[in-house]
Amino acid sequence: MKLNNLLSASTAGDVITIITNMKKITFSFFALLMAVLFLPSSALARETVTFDFAAHPWTETVGNITEPIVQREVTLTTTDGGTATRLYSGTDGVDLRVYKNGGSFTFTVPEGQVIEKIEFSGTVAATAGTGTYDSSTKTWTQPDKQVNAVTFTATNTNKITKAVLTIAAPGEAPEVVELSKVDNIAAFKALAKDAEAELTLTDAKVLYVKGTDMLVEDATGAIDFFNIGLTATAGQVLNGSIAGKNSLYNGMPQFAKSSNTDVTKVTVANGDAPVAVEMTVAEAMAETSYLKYVKLTDATLVLEEKTYYLVNGDNKIQIYNNFKLDYTLPEAIKSIAGIIIPFTKSGTTIVELAPIAVADIVAVDPDPEPEPEPEPIIADGTYYLYNEAGKVFFERGAAWGTQATVG
Repeated sequence: MKLNNLLSASTAGDVITIITNMKKITFSFFALLMAVLFLPSSALARETVTFDFAAHPWTETVGNITEPIVQREVTLTTTDGGTATRLYSGTDGVDLRVYKNGGSFTFTVPEGQVIEKIEFSGTVAATAGTGTYDSSTKTWTQPDKQVNAVTFTATNTNKITKAVLTIAAPGEAPEVVELSKVDNIAAFKALAKDAEAELTLTDAKVLYVKGTDMLVEDATGAIDFFNIGLTATAGQVLNGSIAGKNSLYNGMPQFAKSSNTDVTKVTVANGDAPVAVEMTVAEAMAETSYLKYVKLTDATLVLEEKTYYLVNGDNKIQIYNNFKLDYTLPEAIKSIAGIIIPFTKSGTTIVELAPIAVADIVAVDPDPEPEPEPEPIIADGTYYLYNEAGKVFFERGAAWGTQATVG
């Protein structure tokens, strides 16, 4: 039986129209899906492209750069300065070296894309031809007029380990960053190197401030807030939250400023002066003690080739005047307090103790001078000695141990 025989003429026409429209919708959806799948990357969501110079996955060979480096359609071109631009392999790994007097590096993305942000790791000593470069966060941000290329000209020696580019479509709204949150300093230090997060500060004590370094400790550990723009003094207490990157400076735990750092979320209140925590040399050398304010009493002061060490058995801490105090170490130390600072070079970590006050260095009390033997005085045939208790005399001809006291 045919469908037409069951329906009126008008109803049959409506069904045919519906079926025809469904076919059109199905075709349109399929066409849209295929168009999205084959859209150029510039028309898709924002993405990041990483140039990891430390790992340099595009080549096994390090040395002078003679041709462009391409990562996922993003091209890096370079020029030579006073020394050829190169991938340099040193004791601390591989980095991109670009030198002044003509050296430059340029990132270019395909047409239809723009560079929104570039975040660097390592040492950047260069000026950007367009956009804004913030040396404190090592981040370049796009100008008002979006661009698909940016050139950096070296002003000194660049030692760049990584560059992470954020690529977007022209006119795309600024990225809304959702950062992970960590509850304390220990959790922040456990993040991957250069990872960014929002750190919660709970009664964190400022231990010491010197220039752009602010040493801060909470109940879980200590870290160096480096050049983050927060004003506080030793003894003050921090609460709130702040975004930043987990960084290392020669092995020292560091909270580095990022493009999302906002110090207005941190409250600063007065507190008591920092007090050094007494611990053994072995405890002070543990990684959990890095940047803490500690006091050592179980160490012997040893001088080795103009360098002083605190030694206890096989454990040895170098004394380093990192904070440029005016002191002279005594021959022997009764106790000494300071900040524990790790220094890593060529994969080896030296643990240092840096006093933050001259009063933190306490010498061993010298042995008291022995009392001089009193000279006997002879009067009326009797030997007399004098002391604070009165006149002591010895019988003539008697042994010196026989004595009596005359008031």
